[in-house]
This record gives sequence, C-alpha cells and structure tokens, in this order.
Amino acid sequence: MNLTRRNVLLGLGTMTIGGGAAFGSGAFSQVEADRSVTVDVAEDSAALIALAPGESAYVYEDENGLIVIDLGGDAFDDADGLNLGAVTTLTEALSVTNNHDETVEITIDGVDNDGIDVGFEESEYGEGIAGYELASGSTLDLDIVIDTRGANADSRIDEDVTILAESTE
Repeated sequence: MNLTRRNVLLGLGTMTIGGGAAFGSGAFSQVEADRSVTVDVAEDSAALIALAPGESAYVYEDENGLIVIDLGGDAFDDADGLNLGAVTTLTEALSVTNNHDETVEITIDGVDNDGIDVGFEESEYGEGIAGYELASGSTLDLDIVIDTRGANADSRIDEDVTILAESTE
C-alpha cells in the first residue's frame, strides 16, 4: 500500500472510529464540583415545620428548643408511670404547623417497643398520621396515644420519634 494522502486520511479516520468504539461513547462516570450551601436552623417552634407543645404538661420544649415527650416516672408527682394494661390518650398534646410555602404530607412513625405502643392521632377526628396533607400556614393538633396492654411492670421505652414532612408539589 502506497503512502498517499488518501490512504493516510483513511487510516486516521479508521483509528479515530476504532478508538471511539474502544474507549466508549464519550459518557462520563464522575463529576466533582464545589457549590456554596447556606443552611439556617431554628428551634422546633420556629422551623419550617414547627413543633410546639399542646395542652399536656408531659410535652414541653427543652432548653435547646427541642420538643420532649416525657411520660417517665419522674414526670408524675405521686405516681411511677402510666397504667399497665391500658390505653392512655394525651389530648391535643402536640401541634405541627406548616410554615413552608407549599403543602406538605406529614407522617409520624410511632414507637412500639417492650410492649408499649406510642402513636399519634389527629385530635379532631382521631385518625392516624400517615400521609396527612397540611396546607401552608395550617396547624395540626395531635393526640398522643399510649397503649400498655402488651407491657409488663418493668417495661420502659426511651426512643426517638420521627416526624416526616414531604412536599406534595
């Protein structure tokens, strides 16, 4: 084969096509980029999804601005805890306010441990909180329902409760 201009161009073109096929389609697998992030935090009562104590003395805001639900023996003046084998409801114990500019869907996972079930219900209708739509500027009052029918005299829980708010828009 003679080394002509046409043969050189044909050879270069073949190598370019072959190289592209051998090394992929030009897609990439990783990108690293630095961006600025600004995050402001607020106490529970002033956050986008604000939490505030309701009518129950057993729900309060601590010194760090976090909501605490305390139904342990120290919370009671002359008692050691809740009734065994019973269902106790703390009416309008907690409120959730949507300070966001969009409707959010609220889900609260209760606690079920050591025979004690702690759940949350919407105060007005007594419905559970799973996918409850809360419009911007609206407040949801919650009852806390504690079921000790599966507990024994030594049962105790010390758990975290997760409140999830997801935008519906």
